[in-house]
Amino acid sequence: MGLEFNNLKISTKVFGGFGVVLVLLAGIGIFSALSIDGVGDDFLHYRKVALQSNQAGRVQANLLEARVAVKDYLLTGNRDSVAYANARLTATLELKQELIGYLTDPKRKQVAEDVANQIKLYEQAFAKVVTLPADDPERANLVTNTLDRVGPAVAAEIEDLKLEIKAEQDEIGPRATKAAKDSMTVVKII
Repeated sequence: MGLEFNNLKISTKVFGGFGVVLVLLAGIGIFSALSIDGVGDDFLHYRKVALQSNQAGRVQANLLEARVAVKDYLLTGNRDSVAYANARLTATLELKQELIGYLTDPKRKQVAEDVANQIKLYEQAFAKVVTLPADDPERANLVTNTLDRVGPAVAAEIEDLKLEIKAEQDEIGPRATKAAKDSMTVVKII
């Protein structure tokens, strides 16, 4: 083999060397492009999960504000609290629908839909409570058996969903960052 190489003209050796370098550069370029494309996919996935996490937090915040307004109404009878609670419950349901649209995992979607149904039940019970006198036993029953049970249960379900999404986000983020750094290192070396 060494003999055959020695018999080649210098121009053939030079062009052959350039050819090998070009093939290596093309291979490294393809590898880099695929590597960077994979990073883009990781960041797109991270973005979707971050949107889900943020939206779950917004749902939770609105629900908690509504529950505080309901408690304020029950303690003080303040009609402004009724309007505020209704506005927060409406916002909670709207945000919940947006969250359902963001979710891709069927189990999470089902949890979100179940929570939406529970929020509607909470909203209906509160609307009924507002129409009843403070000393009415039906009102006390609605407060004790619906508002005081459904509210905390829904808040806990939303918190669990949010934490589950956040855990996925926390797992994807560092992996995507590492992949991006690794890809950039390869590109810099080239």
